[in-house]
Amino acid sequence: MTLHIVIGPPAAGKSTYIREHLKLGDITIDYDELANTLSGLAPANHEHTTAVKKITKAARDAAIREAQKHATDTDVWIIHSTPAQSTLDRNRREGGQIHVVDPGKDIVMHRIKHERPGHMHAVAARWYQQQDEQAKPKQAHERGYDWNHRRNRQRLLHNLVDGIPCPFCGKPLHKSPAQNFDGAALEADLTRDIKHHGQNPADRLLHHTCNRSRGDGHDERSPLQETATTRESTPAGPSGWGWLG
Repeated sequence: MTLHIVIGPPAAGKSTYIREHLKLGDITIDYDELANTLSGLAPANHEHTTAVKKITKAARDAAIREAQKHATDTDVWIIHSTPAQSTLDRNRREGGQIHVVDPGKDIVMHRIKHERPGHMHAVAARWYQQQDEQAKPKQAHERGYDWNHRRNRQRLLHNLVDGIPCPFCGKPLHKSPAQNFDGAALEADLTRDIKHHGQNPADRLLHHTCNRSRGDGHDERSPLQETATTRESTPAGPSGWGWLG
């Protein structure tokens, strides 16, 4: 079983992409299709009342939960336009596949003009703005890190026992970037994050991917914690899809 997350701006062709790639017996969870089925409207409709939106969200959440419990021998396709980067990272770690459907801003805006409600222009504009912001690398000082932070990283790297497990994911930490599972240099992390505790010294090293997944103190995103929680509370089968609701 493979979980496929299909993302992209409005009018990108996400539903069409799924129809062109799914196999017989695959499951598709598509918000608009659910809404139009529940309200008895045409498949091309993209405007829903408040009541339909509320009921559709509940139906979508229930469908995802059931897929989590029972979809062990079929692929599941879910449209999720703008999940957080940490969400995508976690899904990849669990073996899911991310499909970005984006024919280009000009095409999307043209389609919206002729095929979608007017307010979708703003939604699409925000989608492309988010993509631009995510693609733009931030300088260290923009992330709240100064020269002292970089010095602490060098100290931690110097004292690192090569191959010890990462506190976040459990995989080995290596001084050589090429030896790390994500092929990137280790980053200095603050157990007490800046957002909640203010400026304080970095006290450990994490993989680049792990540091980005943890964000501002989100230790609950750790694969180690997720694995422990799954063993305690989740029946046999795929795990970790709750965030998709």
